[in-house]
Amino acid sequence: MIEKNLGRVERALRLLVGLALFLFILLAELSGAYLLVLTTIAIFLLANAVTARCYLWRWLGLNSCTNDECSELP
Repeated sequence: MIEKNLGRVERALRLLVGLALFLFILLAELSGAYLLVLTTIAIFLLANAVTARCYLWRWLGLNSCTNDECSELP
């Protein structure tokens, strides 16, 4: 498993965007490829927010988590 690489602010933003995307999906009554793509994006954003890990950020060498933040995260 990779080390935590998302800080508090980025985790909160990903959580909010993921939830807003799910709400949009429900209200817009999408179907087909749009539904699949947007649902996948929402799930990944929520998973990133919960785990504080992003594999894309690791691959790109990015880290928004300070050492103090990462050690405090569950």
